[in-house]
Amino acid sequence: MTGISATTNFAALAAAGQGGLDLTAWQVDLTGPYFWLVLGAAIFLLTPLRLAGMRKWELALINAAFLAVVVEQGVWAVLACVAGVWFILGTLFSESPPRRIFVAIICLAVVAAIALAPVFSGFLHDALVSINAPVCKILDWDPVKDAGWMDTVAGSAAALGYSAACLLAFIMLASAVNRLAGRRGSTAIWLGLLVVFMLGLFVIHKMPALGRIEWLTRSGGVLGGLLGQANPILAGVGYSYVMLRMVEMVRAVLEKRSAPPDLPSMLNYLMPFHMLAAGPIQAWDDFCALPPAPAAPSAGQVLRACERIAWGLVKKFVLAYTLKKLFLTDFRADGWYIVFEANVFFFWLYLEFSALADIAVGVGRLIGFAAPENFNHPYLARSLINFWERWHISLSQWIRRNLFIPIQLWTMRKTDGRRPLACASMAFLVSFVLCGIWHGISVGFFLWGLAHAVGLMVTNIYRHWLTRRLGAAGVKKYMRDWRIRLLTTVITFEYVALSLIPVGLTMRAN
Repeated sequence: MTGISATTNFAALAAAGQGGLDLTAWQVDLTGPYFWLVLGAAIFLLTPLRLAGMRKWELALINAAFLAVVVEQGVWAVLACVAGVWFILGTLFSESPPRRIFVAIICLAVVAAIALAPVFSGFLHDALVSINAPVCKILDWDPVKDAGWMDTVAGSAAALGYSAACLLAFIMLASAVNRLAGRRGSTAIWLGLLVVFMLGLFVIHKMPALGRIEWLTRSGGVLGGLLGQANPILAGVGYSYVMLRMVEMVRAVLEKRSAPPDLPSMLNYLMPFHMLAAGPIQAWDDFCALPPAPAAPSAGQVLRACERIAWGLVKKFVLAYTLKKLFLTDFRADGWYIVFEANVFFFWLYLEFSALADIAVGVGRLIGFAAPENFNHPYLARSLINFWERWHISLSQWIRRNLFIPIQLWTMRKTDGRRPLACASMAFLVSFVLCGIWHGISVGFFLWGLAHAVGLMVTNIYRHWLTRRLGAAGVKKYMRDWRIRLLTTVITFEYVALSLIPVGLTMRAN
């Protein structure tokens, strides 16, 4: 792995089953040249281009190139999966289903690459060394030696063969979908299989120890080997976020709010290089509303975007780094210090995570692919509901759209609207327990999600009780009292900070 480390969000701060708390395991590698070279290429290629069709294809190629840096030869398996999902959605829901020959052409290209790889591997290695010699001297960087991915893709026929096999499997699946499309119940069956596939990848991603379970690897270690190969790829692409984007996209197509996307648009939505590892999670409707050919940014807009990126770098490499070195012990301390560390860790988490969000927003402004804002001074929240309106905003909005509101509406229908508070409480409980599991399949994250669910339920019940007792005008006066605001802000901050202790203790136990 060269561009992004093995896990992709704060919930994966520790490699599952591998012990220890890795406070930097989920970050984009901003100290290496790859991210910045891809950003430079994106600015150079996209800024002058005003043709909408060409822009989305160029952006797709840029995203694919970054994936190749991150997951190396695994990029072929990733692109095969994206092509398979695109084909299935298009076949089931498009008025003009994509032709299978297009996917077959992709397959032939991969097979050709397998055949030609051994021939050109030595030539490519020598050419890269000679062409990049001046750059190597200036940057003290050898792309072939350090990254290894170019040489690997060119010379590893076995790896490409494995990727081609994945693509062929998807073509066979797509052919079956094409034949069964229109038959009664076929849509539900294929969507069900797609959901099982997505959840299966999620479990593999969150539980890398599966590759070391004896009964799974007893048959010559083949299954364990496949699991071991899949996990780094899933971690590299930030599958936790990819899955949420995929749910958003599939639901929009299923509800006929959107037509099935074309292949480059699907890749650009699911795996944008500047939002790959740590979000934000762009809503599908917002993605569709982006201008296909935005105007070139003005000098002032470029300056503000660069300022946003610079501020993110300061947060990450100065403020967060200082906090980590001075105060954090990976939750190995005992006694009162663990409470202190939970508070500092909350500050560190905000600085580290919001830094990546700042960089994503700044990059999005430079390349004309806007990233949503993800934080709005969460430490000033005066209730847990207000906190989730300010913290990881794109995730909380995803939970609201895809979990909370559907569950609340379903329970309201079941109870004929007689128990609105109970329905809201059930929606909070299910939504945030699942949110905890999304962050990590462990007792610690289950308890973290449960703590937030209970806190949100209590906050909502208290708000309704306060409104009934004081009335709307009384509540406004109550909320304006600076003493109440200070007290509720401190309580909210401490509740969120202390909810992180089970996560830290679980990781320390591993």
